[in-house]
Amino acid sequence: VGENGAGKSTLGKILAGIHRPDGGSIVIDGRAVSFASPRDAARVGVGMVHQELAFCPDLSVAENLCMGRYPRRFGMLDRPAMRRRAGELLGRIGVDMDVDRTLRTLPTAQEQLVQIAAAVGTGARILIFDEPTSSLSDPEAQRLFALIDELRSRGTTILYVSHRMPEIFRLCDRISILRDGRHVGTINRADASPDRLVQMMI
Repeated sequence: VGENGAGKSTLGKILAGIHRPDGGSIVIDGRAVSFASPRDAARVGVGMVHQELAFCPDLSVAENLCMGRYPRRFGMLDRPAMRRRAGELLGRIGVDMDVDRTLRTLPTAQEQLVQIAAAVGTGARILIFDEPTSSLSDPEAQRLFALIDELRSRGTTILYVSHRMPEIFRLCDRISILRDGRHVGTINRADASPDRLVQMMI
């Protein structure tokens, strides 16, 4: 958590290999790692669901989900295999969707589900959600929370970036507070209160 400009999104992008850190270290399973690209992060199981949807809006759901890994047959794009692969990725997060639809025709909540399916499809064991409810209605947000609960139950580590207190207390086990690009502290949810978090944030 942290105010706008505290460094939450930047930290998420460092962990996902989008930005390079200028200090500190990233340790996964007791081993220090460094990422030169999101592909490097994906190789060790780190994925990110961005606040700004990062897809190609004029391509289909299937084309977006298979981007960079298009199946081929006899040197040509294997569209049936691409559709199957997209359906499998969506199925992993419990979503049934027409994979031939153009992404821009989807409601924001469904676009976000496609992005989550893409991250889970890389085999991510660590998923970073950056302000995922910023453009969702309350029912859509509740569905997202149920999906996060399901991912957690499968052993996925969730890093959830937000400044919305009800979400923090609904989802998180531990809460790390950032202020002006620095780590102020980390506390267990049981020891936290909205007033204490606000005090640490400001």
